Amino acid sequence: MQLVLISLIMNIPRVGLRLKVSLLILTASIVPFAIISTLKIQMVLAAAGSIVFLLLLGGLLTRNVLRQIKRLTEATNRLEKGDMEVQVDVNAVDELGDLAHALNRMVRSMHRRSISIRMLSAQVNKRKKAEDEVRAAYEKLKETQFQLIQAEKLKVVGTLASGVAHEVKNPLAIIMQGMNYLEEEIGPDKENMSPQLDMIKKAVIRADKIIHGMLDFSRPAPLELKPSRINKVIRASLVLVGKQLKLEDIKVTKNFAHQLPSVMIDENQMQQVFINIILNAVQAMPKGGSITIKTYAKELMEAGYFTGKRKTDLFKAGDTVVICELEDTGTGIPKNKLDRVFDPFFTTKPPGKGTGLGLAIIKTIIERHKGVVQIESEEQKGTKIIITLPAVH
Repeated sequence: MQLVLISLIMNIPRVGLRLKVSLLILTASIVPFAIISTLKIQMVLAAAGSIVFLLLLGGLLTRNVLRQIKRLTEATNRLEKGDMEVQVDVNAVDELGDLAHALNRMVRSMHRRSISIRMLSAQVNKRKKAEDEVRAAYEKLKETQFQLIQAEKLKVVGTLASGVAHEVKNPLAIIMQGMNYLEEEIGPDKENMSPQLDMIKKAVIRADKIIHGMLDFSRPAPLELKPSRINKVIRASLVLVGKQLKLEDIKVTKNFAHQLPSVMIDENQMQQVFINIILNAVQAMPKGGSITIKTYAKELMEAGYFTGKRKTDLFKAGDTVVICELEDTGTGIPKNKLDRVFDPFFTTKPPGKGTGLGLAIIKTIIERHKGVVQIESEEQKGTKIIITLPAVH
């Protein structure tokens, strides 16, 4: 460009040499300035382009980094909530990628440990359950052994009682006949002999009652089972002891459930059961009191003392039973004697007031009806007898 200007100046016609030299000097000073200005503009544009490019590149990089950080944050939140299968999908090869891979390895390791802990916990729970079952089976075995021992004892006592009863029964009958003969022979004139004869006769009658109780215990009568309403049997029993209840100032409260299922029972023997229980209650309340009789049906939902799948269990879960509760406000029974109240010849009454066979006979009758009898008592508060019988379906 500078050469072109010099050529043009030198070819200008009618211009002096001095003027041409001046023009050449001016051209030499202007042209570099223009060139320099053009270079500055080009440099500014290049710098601006570089800045814009760097900004765009920085934005893309920042967006990518933020996306990866968001994935890491979401993964840690899921991990905090217990998701042991979370994995971070990051393909970067920078520090964030290394962090994501480290997090994934940690999660996999934690997942494996969690599985191991769950398996170990399941094994511990299984072993604990097995130990509980073994302990329960052992307790049940002890209980069954105790029941077998008691049953064997009762069998021996029953056999002995039967033999003794038969041996004593006939002599007592002869003594009673002799007493009747003496009363007829002596007559009313011998008043001084009457009290002694009366004492002997009462003693013989008491002995005879004991013998009959022993025979009832050792050789119970055959059952005549039929579907019956337990409320009806209890009412009939109350009628038979109604006079004695009135004399002893005993109030009876009846809480009978309506529409109870029938039970398969021998009504006469069940009357004997209820009469014995009521008379025991009367004797425990010499100054009067109250007897509450409650009946209701119940579906057995859980395994218990006599409910379960064992061969020795009388009922199974889901069975319907009829329950009778007879509760008095008498003197109660000491706790240390509760376990023995169903033993033959055991009594808490004073000498001469009981034979100790009443509750033993009750237990025998209830068990022959495929039922269960239980007792609860507290001294000076009273006693409750609970009878459970299977309902007729």
